[in-house]
Amino acid sequence: MKFNRFFIGFITGIGSVIVLLIVSFVVYYQYAMSGVMVDKFSKRLESPELPIYKEDCYADFNENISFANLKGEEFDLNSFNDKVLFINLWQTTCIPCIAEMKSIGELYETFRNREIEFIFISNENPEIVIEFWNDQNFPFSVYTINPTVLKESKFNTRTFPVTFIINRNKKLVLKDKSASNWSSNEVIDFIEELL
Repeated sequence: MKFNRFFIGFITGIGSVIVLLIVSFVVYYQYAMSGVMVDKFSKRLESPELPIYKEDCYADFNENISFANLKGEEFDLNSFNDKVLFINLWQTTCIPCIAEMKSIGELYETFRNREIEFIFISNENPEIVIEFWNDQNFPFSVYTINPTVLKESKFNTRTFPVTFIINRNKKLVLKDKSASNWSSNEVIDFIEELL
């Protein structure tokens, strides 16, 4: 009899701790995604470390991966021939990814209608990306990719965000594995040189 009361009390205690942990996680996640943490994080972003532009020092990056826009239309990197490519890999639950999007949107506006293509790719379920993206107000398009395709490509990554800049000659000129301030004067000048 004493064992049964102890066991019931023990299970009740464990259950209470689990419920408390779940509630804490949900509250933290809602706080984190509410914009407060994103705003704090975005204010601390710095310009990425940029290389000195010299055409012959970059690796060939002739990778042709397929991805889809939010309407399900298929694209690949060859769809954007003769353009500089700004490729950002991100996820909806990644606070640094979301924090850098404002500066990427500003960079996009700076180079709108120029020979540069901004490609934002998430390896998440398209429905999750659509739900997230419908609540955002960024000027650029978003694409999704099959996680297996991403993993088997030169874009394979375990951390997010990752940004690649590829010049018109299909050479990788920048790979940045952190959230950065993409609208800085240094980045604008760097991209101007590529155009």
